[in-house]
Amino acid sequence: MNLTQITAFVKIADNKSFSKTAEEMYLTQPTVSSCIKTLEKELSTHLFVRTTRGVELTEDGEKIYLYARQIVEASESIRQTLHIEENQKGNQQVLVAASTIPSQFLLPAIIAEAGKRWPRLRFRIHETDSLGVVKEIEENRADIGFCGTTHPNMNCTYVPFYQDELLIISPNTEKYRTIQEKRPEPGWIRKEPMILREPGSGTRQEALLLLHGMGIQEKDLNVIAEMSSTTAILQAVKQGLGLTLISRLAASDMITDGSVLMFPIAEGGALRNLNVVYNSRMRPSEKVRRLLRVTKELYGDTEDPKQ
Repeated sequence: MNLTQITAFVKIADNKSFSKTAEEMYLTQPTVSSCIKTLEKELSTHLFVRTTRGVELTEDGEKIYLYARQIVEASESIRQTLHIEENQKGNQQVLVAASTIPSQFLLPAIIAEAGKRWPRLRFRIHETDSLGVVKEIEENRADIGFCGTTHPNMNCTYVPFYQDELLIISPNTEKYRTIQEKRPEPGWIRKEPMILREPGSGTRQEALLLLHGMGIQEKDLNVIAEMSSTTAILQAVKQGLGLTLISRLAASDMITDGSVLMFPIAEGGALRNLNVVYNSRMRPSEKVRRLLRVTKELYGDTEDPKQ
């Protein structure tokens, strides 16, 4: 394999188009197609499949995509270091994995600011749960992640950037208004119907850890439903299905308008870190360092990784 083949592979994956890639590389489309066929023959696998949306990576293509991008980026860095001119019209894609809370409430401001500073950056964002974020980072399927918890024994570096408060939320009914007035200890939730996020959720993991520290085990809870959507959980609580453990970021609008009631998990607030995460086995790319820089400036706590 050679650099032209790898560059063509990366650009096709980003553009989802052979013709657009040919234009960017100043090559004919048959030449680009030939590059991919030769690369596929050498690797003994198919890298792309045509769909109604254009050209998509196969499973094997996904496995090698980030490695191929790192090769292309390293080549660009070498050229820039030696002041070798080359075509710089193409966009730089950043693969971001983010769990629900940072994805919906914090990441938009980060990518908006980064986009203003570096117009060539393009973001492909995959929203998943916190465990999914960590797996994508460890398996090199994303450049950078944002998640609501940490997972040990995985090759990831976690950088806290935001402190989020976790709350108990209930329907706004007479029963729960009475309980709220009494300001009870958290043990009152044991027999109440409870809706939890899915098992891979950082919100769920961190909230259960906090309750565990107060002597409340998961088995003690009357869990009647598990949902992956924070919005769906809030609507279920609003409709009277039960309580939930949730981020203040997610529930603030409903708390403000009185749709639901808020109960603190702990006196002074039950806080958990939201983290930037990247692969600890690899030197962070310039794009990752740029996002870390913007995150630090917006939220104040992150630090640039060691060069």
